[in-house]
Amino acid sequence: MTLIAPEAIDEGFVPRSAPGVHAVELDGEAVVYDERRKRLHVLDPHGTLVWLCFDGVCSLKEVMADLIEVFPLDPAVVRADVTSLARSLGSEGLLAGVAT
Repeated sequence: MTLIAPEAIDEGFVPRSAPGVHAVELDGEAVVYDERRKRLHVLDPHGTLVWLCFDGVCSLKEVMADLIEVFPLDPAVVRADVTSLARSLGSEGLLAGVAT
């Protein structure tokens, strides 16, 4: 499998959690555990909603379109925020197919 750099993640990327990454939602926030690195990450409610959309089926563009359809948000802000979150999660080793 070819890995991409986190900064190369774009709207065509299909995000899914990396092997050994597990998440649990508690009171609207996700606690994400990376068993390889033995690290916990906590996502705020907005990050949690986006994380739950990272199912390995939908591209970031599709996730963005769904969020824009459901919430009255500026599409440019949604695109920037979702891309930024995916790149951040990828750089932490939490997304499959992304080099760390």
